Amino acid sequence: MEILGTNHNSGDIISPLLGELIGNATSNKSGLMSSGMVPLELSKDNNQYCKISVFMPNAGSINESVISVTNVGGDSFSVAVSMIRWNANKVFCKLINGTKISNINMYYTVDTERFCFYIKANWYAKIIVSRLGLVNTSKIESINAIPSGAIEVPIS
Repeated sequence: MEILGTNHNSGDIISPLLGELIGNATSNKSGLMSSGMVPLELSKDNNQYCKISVFMPNAGSINESVISVTNVGGDSFSVAVSMIRWNANKVFCKLINGTKISNINMYYTVDTERFCFYIKANWYAKIIVSRLGLVNTSKIESINAIPSGAIEVPIS
């Protein structure tokens, strides 16, 4: 294969060159993979909460994610989160790794276009959201308060 006027016969040379041309994916742009598959990451301050917004406007929408939470002491756990929009809107959380850290709660709200998932912890935390399967547009951010109508999600 000829690249930039030079003949290359090795895939070891071509692959890195093409990778540099395409670029890495971020949560905002596609690259070597879809931007929807790039994990979302947030470092949350002590007095803030985490909000994860997921665009799910249609009945039959399902979003699957793994959310990992780690505090400054190194305590860590991961939960599988399922968000389902159907005749009834539901969110389920299942502990899959580690031990649930005390003083942490999870909530959700639903409007006509999106599910919002909230993590309430009164300490500094690193939060990583790994999106699975069919990926909906998502966003993660720090907020100062959780809406009063948010529904608490038990972690089983």
